[in-house]
Amino acid sequence: MKKIELNEALGLLHHGKCSGIFIPRETDTDYIYFWCRKCMARADIVGVLIDNSGRIIFNLKCPKCGELDALKTVVKSLNQVHLSPKLAPRIKRHEWDNA
Repeated sequence: MKKIELNEALGLLHHGKCSGIFIPRETDTDYIYFWCRKCMARADIVGVLIDNSGRIIFNLKCPKCGELDALKTVVKSLNQVHLSPKLAPRIKRHEWDNA
């Protein structure tokens, strides 16, 4: 099994363990969520990273079994990122900013 790289300062994962435990699901709207394949429980998104290439990295945890992993989006090109100004107090630097 692949070792999880945990950023101890932030408590977030950049690289997951590729467990396949979390399944992305669509709704009848423009929302997505993730299910734990083991428990069929809806996963909690416990953190989100956007790295310097624009990948959105979801840190997921199952509320039933405690499984933890990270899934990220594939980005072909990213020209703009728009964030709500209300998020400013929650935005932090991470070690991958200059990678």
